[in-house]
Amino acid sequence: MGTLEKRIRAGGIAAAALAIAAAAPVQESGPPSRELLRELCAAPRLAGTVGSIRAARFVAEKLEEAGWRVELEERVVLLSLPRQLGFELYAGPAAEGAEGEEALVRRVECFDADADPPGDVPAYNAWSASGEVRAPVVDVGYGLRADYERLTAAGVDVRGRIALARYGRSYRGVKVELATEHGCAGILLFSDPAGDGDAKGPTWPDGPWKPDTEAQRGSISSISRAPGDPTTPGVPSPASGVDGKRRSLEDCAADLPRIPCLPIGARDARAILARRVEVELPQASGDAVRAPVGPGPAEVRLALDVPRELRSIGNVIATLPGEDERVVVAGNHRDAWVRGANDAGSGTVALLRAAQRLGERAKAGWKPRHTIVLGFWDAEEFGLIGSTEWGE
Repeated sequence: MGTLEKRIRAGGIAAAALAIAAAAPVQESGPPSRELLRELCAAPRLAGTVGSIRAARFVAEKLEEAGWRVELEERVVLLSLPRQLGFELYAGPAAEGAEGEEALVRRVECFDADADPPGDVPAYNAWSASGEVRAPVVDVGYGLRADYERLTAAGVDVRGRIALARYGRSYRGVKVELATEHGCAGILLFSDPAGDGDAKGPTWPDGPWKPDTEAQRGSISSISRAPGDPTTPGVPSPASGVDGKRRSLEDCAADLPRIPCLPIGARDARAILARRVEVELPQASGDAVRAPVGPGPAEVRLALDVPRELRSIGNVIATLPGEDERVVVAGNHRDAWVRGANDAGSGTVALLRAAQRLGERAKAGWKPRHTIVLGFWDAEEFGLIGSTEWGE
């Protein structure tokens, strides 16, 4: 049939591989799954760090033990990892000529992407623009177009301000694009406690809900404009050690976020929300209500150093030959912002356990009708990079 892309004939692909595995004799898979999960998540495995490559080798070793043919596919792609994240909150504007201004909150967090062993990455949004800005904060609701329209109708000017937006109701990258479109100088993202925080019940470590100091990490890249590695649109990124044609960082800039963006915890968000100017906000009914949205008097200073650099990532590709050349593909990403038992440790382990069960059957003489390919993708968290580059 020729090349691999001509041989793929799969729909509902992950389900197909798992259904085959399910035909194996029923065994207790809980304990081995838990042990795999503990081993996989014992250390950070953020894409672009030594922890991710070590996790790739761990997965590859388990697949080889199960009898699969394994390739560790390393590629060099553009990633966005933080060096330093500075956040300061002030009750109001700095008085002219004042010295020793007191911040309500002052926090500086650093990260070394080349550390060995790797450390845990602080809360940040990948692809944020680097820069320093201080400005009054304006509450933009969920940061959607309708929110900005209401603010415009109320005479609230967001230009040059720092937007405060809640997670939810759209992809976080959309919120950053809309803040940029409306002239904001920066944007803060936070999770409303009513959705997953103390408004739902006890927070960790006393309960399952998010503590008010924790923030949601995540990519804010525009996947539609810059799918996969932004430097190699439409073509695969070069393998490690191989020179390849790619766009310059300057050429990529138009497709990537252009303002500083930082996720914050609900505690910091509440401190900001407690210090807002009230305005008359129009409602859908035609009435208007007074609501505290700002801008200010609270001001925030952001000082973000989030370089965009070429770094190695590693996809683990496992193959179990079948009776013909048609291919069933199942995949899951194995990188994680944090230690990631839930995202995506659980999916990685589920696929590994399916591979082990299929491998047991193959060692006993069974052969699948179609060749099975399993992909354990890297750098998914940054915008589906590993799987996109493999597909390209």
